[in-house]
Amino acid sequence: MIRKKLLLYSFFILTIMITIHLPNALSAPSFEYLVKNEIQKKFPNSKIELTTPIKLKEGFDVNQVTGVNYIGDNSRGEAFLRIQSKNQNIEITVPYESWVSAYVSTKKILPGEHISPENFTIQEINTSTGQNRIYRGLILGINEDLKKLEARQTILLGQLLTSYAVKKIPDAKQGDVVGLKLISNGVVLMSKGILRESGLFGSTLRVLSQKNKKEMIGKLTEEGVVEVHL
Repeated sequence: MIRKKLLLYSFFILTIMITIHLPNALSAPSFEYLVKNEIQKKFPNSKIELTTPIKLKEGFDVNQVTGVNYIGDNSRGEAFLRIQSKNQNIEITVPYESWVSAYVSTKKILPGEHISPENFTIQEINTSTGQNRIYRGLILGINEDLKKLEARQTILLGQLLTSYAVKKIPDAKQGDVVGLKLISNGVVLMSKGILRESGLFGSTLRVLSQKNKKEMIGKLTEEGVVEVHL
């Protein structure tokens, strides 16, 4: 009977301790989380990993931290942050890695060639150090539809696929014959024209009228017609 009462008493005390401390544990993020989250803001499409324990000034109380601000980083994979607390402000250096999923070419692709998913593999790339660091913010996301793209420049075997190396396949190409819709004071005339440049639907393009050989500028519609307002 006494043992049963002791067990009930112990359970009661444990319940009180959990009730008191659990809300604070859930609501207060760890200092490491605050640091990772601040670096993550700088590289939103990356997965941030801290490679070593965070070193702090002796006596610095992380429970008094009121703010963490990113200052910058270097090519050695070190981020610099300013830590604000109720008692003092300090600056720390944090070794980190910034991982992104990227397309890597498995063959040489020439300018103008359509991009095919079969010609790429997906690899995890650390962009915090080395050669890959210069591609930060330029690596094409793996959610992009490669079938809608073509090479803007030569893409070498083993090269990361970047946003500036590709462009959308034009909806209409230079030399295509298109409808020419001439609009003036509510009057509409239809004719034919030849595109002087390639472009996407909705873009403004130069077109040469087949009738009078005059170059005009208009907007390409999804119907394959260039609308020109005179």
